[in-house]
Amino acid sequence: MVRDARPVATEILTRIEKLKRLRSAGPLDVSIGSDTRDIVERCIEVISEASRRLPEGLKAQHPEVPWRNVADIGNVLRHHYDGVIEPVLTDVVLYQIDVLERAVQRILLDLNRE
Repeated sequence: MVRDARPVATEILTRIEKLKRLRSAGPLDVSIGSDTRDIVERCIEVISEASRRLPEGLKAQHPEVPWRNVADIGNVLRHHYDGVIEPVLTDVVLYQIDVLERAVQRILLDLNRE
């Protein structure tokens, strides 16, 4: 457990911002071997691991985020990387990170008020 969850939340937001920049740059090429895929996978792995370090009480305040899935995708990328298909990565970048971003922004705001 992290004493101060602010660095963890900030790291998640930093990685989400990187993914959003890729998203806004045009079509995502997440084919095997592409530099974009490497960046996307690494950002998702970091987000996944960082999400595990957020206190459960904070995560419970944001049930709109599938926290278990956020944590689990990192394991999938690390252990079954050859089985991760492009639509899964594209879906995360195009649709899933926005919900997570809003929740983590609220978590960070709440932590900064304390």
